[in-house]
Amino acid sequence: FLSRFCDQRIIPPNNPQRKRPIRKAIPPCFPRSPILYSVRSSVEESMVDLRIGLGYDIHRLEEPGEKIVLGGVEIPYHKHWVAHSDGDILIHAVIDALFGALGERDIGSHFPDKDPRYKGADSRRLLVETMKCVGQRGFEVVNIDTTVIMEEPKIGPYVDEIKSSLSPLLGIPQERVSVKAKTNEKIGEVGENRASQAYAVVLLRSKL
Repeated sequence: FLSRFCDQRIIPPNNPQRKRPIRKAIPPCFPRSPILYSVRSSVEESMVDLRIGLGYDIHRLEEPGEKIVLGGVEIPYHKHWVAHSDGDILIHAVIDALFGALGERDIGSHFPDKDPRYKGADSRRLLVETMKCVGQRGFEVVNIDTTVIMEEPKIGPYVDEIKSSLSPLLGIPQERVSVKAKTNEKIGEVGENRASQAYAVVLLRSKL
């Protein structure tokens, strides 16, 4: 059956017709159909464009303080984050990831800490502005995965409230928002409770 489509004949090594290859150069066994090419082209054109972004933020902790803001949620604490805005490391990491997925520069390039407009700014407002940029570029959020690294305060009791705060800002249901809490096992400035870190990974897709 295959012999009808493939020429697998071998030219003997001592045959004068043999110059370079031992096996004859042959066309593909199964000719490529223009119909298949057309179907493949239309499928590729309709494929969803996916983008992944990674974000990061860190801020020092200093006394005195009354609260910290994480994911738009106020958490009572005797220290504060040293920052130009409200210091919300979680939202800052998410914004950083969104810009990364779009191929843009980091959050500081879009919201400079030298700009007085962002002095003490609510980071949720910055996230809203970032999401406008995401929409204008023709994308929407599929899901986010975040990790907050800090020794104190313990944020476990606030995770559901944080997810509830972030999901409408990102335009996705709460089950697509992951907020994980870790400590740094007393290692480094984060482990010594002199700073806090946050990481975020976001998946974008082109709007359907």
